[in-house]
Amino acid sequence: MQQELLDSLPSDPTYLFPEADKGLGPCAVKFIQYIEDVLVHLGNEEIYERLTEEEALLHTDVLHLHAEIIDWLNNYENLIGKHAYNFIKNHLNANLDSPFGQFYILYKIHKGINDDGKWPTRPVSSDVTSLPHALGKWITEALIPLQKIQPSYFKDSFELKFILDTLAFQPNALPFTADAHSMYTNIKTEPALASIGNYIRNNTNMGTLRKRH
Repeated sequence: MQQELLDSLPSDPTYLFPEADKGLGPCAVKFIQYIEDVLVHLGNEEIYERLTEEEALLHTDVLHLHAEIIDWLNNYENLIGKHAYNFIKNHLNANLDSPFGQFYILYKIHKGINDDGKWPTRPVSSDVTSLPHALGKWITEALIPLQKIQPSYFKDSFELKFILDTLAFQPNALPFTADAHSMYTNIKTEPALASIGNYIRNNTNMGTLRKRH
């Protein structure tokens, strides 16, 4: 009976199978519930603005953005290398007809149900199908050496546990954790890019980054 239920779920149009947060695998949720949970985020007018497709295309100026990235590629082809140049250009052209990203949510099943009886969710604005996606992947790779030289860097939760295990606390010490609320949506893009750019240009330990790319 359980197997029959599992076999019937993929063809049931009333259910969706989104991913859980923290890589905990898929979960099942009613289609209407998923819509309601998504709208909790998209309905927040402090973070999101609703646009028609025409308004979005006008706001983005897709052809201008495409031309800007192509110009950047042509100017820095020798620096980034042929493989990266082709990767970025091919993905850029493939995404031209549908240049926008995707929005979805992850269910925080590790957090438990909220007081209102609903599962908490993490919003994800993915640029996987957007014009600058491939360029963003290259930038992420290029910044890894910079990431690793930061004093606050650790690879993953296993490394963090190893670091914590080596610390000696006083008997009356109280360790605590903190988390940011809507961190990425509250970062001002232009000031953040200016700060990161200034850091890269002025940092004296960027030899690894320059040699790698």
